[in-house]
Amino acid sequence: MKKTLLCAALGVAALLGTSRSVNAQTLGRWCATDEHNAELERTYHNPQLAAERRAADALAERLQQDDVFARQFAAQHRTTSASRIVPVVVHVVTKCGNTTLLKTGIESGMAQLNADWQRLNADTIYTRAPFQPYAADLDIEFRLAKLDLQGNSFDGIHRVTDVATDAVNPRDLIKTVVPSWTGYFNIWIVDAISAGSGSPGGIILGYAQFPGTGPWTSWGLVMRYDDWTANPISNGRTAAHEMGHCFNLRHSFTDGGGCGTGCTSSGDLVCDTPPSASSYEPCFRNSPRNTCANDVSAGSPYTTNVFDQDENYMSYNNCQNMFTRGQKARVDAAIATYPYLTNLISPANLLRTGVADGQVVPAAPPVAYLNSCQLSRQGDEIVACVGRNVLFTDASHGADVTGVNWTFSNATPATSTDPNPTVVFSTPGLQTVTLTATGPTGTSAVLTIPVRVLPAGQVTPLTESFESNQLLTSGVWRTETSSYTNPNTWRQVALVTPAVTTEGDTAIRAALGGVPAGTKLTLYSAALDTRNLANSNPIPTLQYDIAYSRRSTTSADELRVSFSNDCGRTWIIRRTQAGAALSTNGTTLATNFIPNALTQWRTESIALTGPFFNQANMMVRFEATSAASGNNLYLDNIRLGGRPLGITEALAAAGVSLAPNPLTVETGLRFSLERATRVGVAVRDVLGRPVLTDATRTYVPGNHELPLAARLQGAAPGVYVVTLELDGRVYSQKLLIQ
Repeated sequence: MKKTLLCAALGVAALLGTSRSVNAQTLGRWCATDEHNAELERTYHNPQLAAERRAADALAERLQQDDVFARQFAAQHRTTSASRIVPVVVHVVTKCGNTTLLKTGIESGMAQLNADWQRLNADTIYTRAPFQPYAADLDIEFRLAKLDLQGNSFDGIHRVTDVATDAVNPRDLIKTVVPSWTGYFNIWIVDAISAGSGSPGGIILGYAQFPGTGPWTSWGLVMRYDDWTANPISNGRTAAHEMGHCFNLRHSFTDGGGCGTGCTSSGDLVCDTPPSASSYEPCFRNSPRNTCANDVSAGSPYTTNVFDQDENYMSYNNCQNMFTRGQKARVDAAIATYPYLTNLISPANLLRTGVADGQVVPAAPPVAYLNSCQLSRQGDEIVACVGRNVLFTDASHGADVTGVNWTFSNATPATSTDPNPTVVFSTPGLQTVTLTATGPTGTSAVLTIPVRVLPAGQVTPLTESFESNQLLTSGVWRTETSSYTNPNTWRQVALVTPAVTTEGDTAIRAALGGVPAGTKLTLYSAALDTRNLANSNPIPTLQYDIAYSRRSTTSADELRVSFSNDCGRTWIIRRTQAGAALSTNGTTLATNFIPNALTQWRTESIALTGPFFNQANMMVRFEATSAASGNNLYLDNIRLGGRPLGITEALAAAGVSLAPNPLTVETGLRFSLERATRVGVAVRDVLGRPVLTDATRTYVPGNHELPLAARLQGAAPGVYVVTLELDGRVYSQKLLIQ
């Protein structure tokens, strides 16, 4: 096989596979089985598995070429429909616990997989006449396991929340984060699969591991959730194709091009799949083709030249509908040769996993599960802000759920039976949330959810120069990295002469040249209270100093600065700079950049406008993303502040007016709100004694006027102070009553 070829996955315009042709890259939908197995062959060497692989290939060749031996072999093995059962566990890994792929969808995909492998698929009618005699039932049924590793009842679906589902180069990293279950066929379903550096652009739909190529702990297949079942971009046959790879089937065309030589020594090593020079995506019924003229060769069952067998599941065609007898021989040989596969379908293992014929397994209780997509996450922690509403969403699955029970430490409410409760934490620090789900089949195990509750917004202005006594671990700043294989993230570094900082002798650095391309290094601020900056002129701004130099003319490292006003749940990007635009060193290139002059630093300034103006819990996020040929990026001297306004300017800036003044029958307190706001009004005399007090309540966005004359009737002549509180920000003005 040509190891750089990437086996593909099915789609409508882009199908189960594409080679590295222009068309493939234009379509941009592919998978990485060949590339993945090439990596395994370079890094993993096991003499016993290598011997088993050679034995499996030799047995497969003999089964195809020696009819007498093939009949004897068949007599020694069960050959009735679906006589071999494979227990399956489906690991559904999502970054925030959503259940986009429901149990019904998983079961539907399993049903299609079984139909395809047992030749029960409805589109067998489209298998062309020359190939019908060789179309085969592979004699395997895949069943979702009913017992887990501990022998507990479950439904075969293992849901896991972890950001590795879209990490850089997930490949077998996903199998480290979510280890395989021994004795089960493991399927990992993820949100996305990274192409990795050096691979053509596009979307990887799935990849698999050939038996005997790598350790059994990583054997299985990985797929995107949106290609598990048929949909507008997938015909639902990706699983059938990838499963074929796991059971020793190669592509039905010659990887790398060409028509090959003998059918047992080139191509897919299967004789009843005629040689095909290349992959082909358009449906064969609309575009039949015949790329090779050597279909009649030693070992081939064909006596005349035939079409390419694009309907084969191991092709990349959009209309696959068959496996062949020769492919079944390779599957049979693999199962008979590899002890791991023999044990997988053994009666003892079927009983252990709960899938044996006639086996009765008690119905599983629900599984408590959290949908954290609406929550704020920083690194591997859920984050909340003290005193702010937090919505928790139940996503318990498995059996029917008739009720849930929540507990919340240092929060209101302390308990709840609402599937989606809103909670307010009163104490900062690491708090604990628990969830249990109850159904007709019992009660789930307790799910414990740690939540990092951040303190009330730190009052601004903020000045941060990252000196030695202001460590990143102090709680003001938090860091994370998207790379599971490289711990590098934002770090404090001392820049001593001749190096230069803009404040003190320490800055923070994102070493973008020391992490895989595509790695994202993130720096979060604490919650910041900017309300005391609301009366600033000009409006408050975030300023920060950066230093960066490109390593090469193609360097494309990127820095994004984002703001949040909902405790980090959602972010709005306020500035993006990359490559030459990010550079503070002009066109000069540097291998391992360290700033040695103030001219190599630049100050950036972003105004706190719109939804980020006058907030109790504003947050700032710096995201540095590495590219190929990355370099060091430095950050120093972060300032968030503004110049306070005078009283008259402050009232005008906030849209507050008190007129006419002195008091007349027309006097009113007027104010304008951009959003729903908690409003409180009070009037006091010069000694501070209350004359009028309105309880704080929420006002809708828009213009408001509160008449005062009637409510101050009877007040003695004199000077009074009228105060208006808007979400905790107080505005005061004197009122004269004559």
